[in-house]
Amino acid sequence: MVTDTKQYYCPRCGFPMDGGMCRKCSQDEVTWEEEVARKKINGAVICGAICFCVTLLLNLTGMLGSGNYYIFDLALLAGLTLGVFLKSRVCAVLLFTGSSLNL
Repeated sequence: MVTDTKQYYCPRCGFPMDGGMCRKCSQDEVTWEEEVARKKINGAVICGAICFCVTLLLNLTGMLGSGNYYIFDLALLAGLTLGVFLKSRVCAVLLFTGSSLNL
């Protein structure tokens, strides 16, 4: 008989979960699918932040040129990345589509 020794933490408060319930805020146990989705969301947010920083750096050094398009592109990238962080599916699809079309 194999027992699950993995420690789960509450996504709301970060407190260790005991017996499927959070001892601090009484939230139900996080499912495996939710944990995988949260890791993918964090990865997408990190990628969006890296793209933002690279675009900003290239814009400030003048390698991309100058103009209002790049300011709009940075604002759009920052907004969509924030939307993905806040778990918006529409922002995730728009960020993926915009990044694919930018290549």
